[in-house]
Amino acid sequence: MGFGGVTRLRGGAGQPYIPFHIVDQTNAAVGFFNNIRTPAALLSGAALGQVFAMQNLDETTFGVSYWKRLRTAYTTLMVISFTTEILTVLMSTGASNRALAGGFNPMAESCIAMISREFEFDLVAVQFNFMTGMVAFVAAQAIRFYKELQLKKHTKHISRAAAWLLAFAVLEMIAFFNHRLIVFEGYPQLTARYLVLMWHRIDTIVEVVNRPAAVFALGCVLVACYHICLSLLDANQDGQLDENDFQDWQVYVMRKMGVKMKAETL
Repeated sequence: MGFGGVTRLRGGAGQPYIPFHIVDQTNAAVGFFNNIRTPAALLSGAALGQVFAMQNLDETTFGVSYWKRLRTAYTTLMVISFTTEILTVLMSTGASNRALAGGFNPMAESCIAMISREFEFDLVAVQFNFMTGMVAFVAAQAIRFYKELQLKKHTKHISRAAAWLLAFAVLEMIAFFNHRLIVFEGYPQLTARYLVLMWHRIDTIVEVVNRPAAVFALGCVLVACYHICLSLLDANQDGQLDENDFQDWQVYVMRKMGVKMKAETL
């Protein structure tokens, strides 16, 4: 089920609605998905090639828990980037092929009106995964720039400048995406709709029997989130969560709050 009625394109407040002619939008839809597939393929390759870049940290320089947590965050972000971008490649390719196969109503006043009606899940999925992967990739690069430029004293301030500039890029991308998203008002609304559509694939016994992969896919995401949380909470990065990790986090939080604590009180 699509969005219903006439799709409102976000062209800015106060702009008059200009009617379109009802035409076949098949070729335009194929072009839309191909425009997303190409940069997603390039980004997925880059993410895969750099995902292990921070695994061999120099223990004498980067052996503290602070850098280990940054390494965990970097690896997590790069895995997210690769996963979401490779999904974008698959989904956009499948949507393009499906559009060429026919069997639906291609007539609409615009390409987006037709896609949102006939290919709602594809439209939502490729937008969510492409944007998530790009933001995760740039955020990971902020961590890597910060780490690499910390190796020499004369580039320490440059490392901080690079990290802040890439943080600016991340926030600017989010702001731009929220302003230019097709159909949706922002990333949170897009994410919510994506989750709803994923749930609709498994909300009946018939769908569960016919598409068990959809059920296991959600299960894999939940298990992955669980292990990511465990890894981030593992303050000393020894592979297990124990009382020492919670004490380390307590000291870290207190220091950030400006509270001095004696070691014997812990």
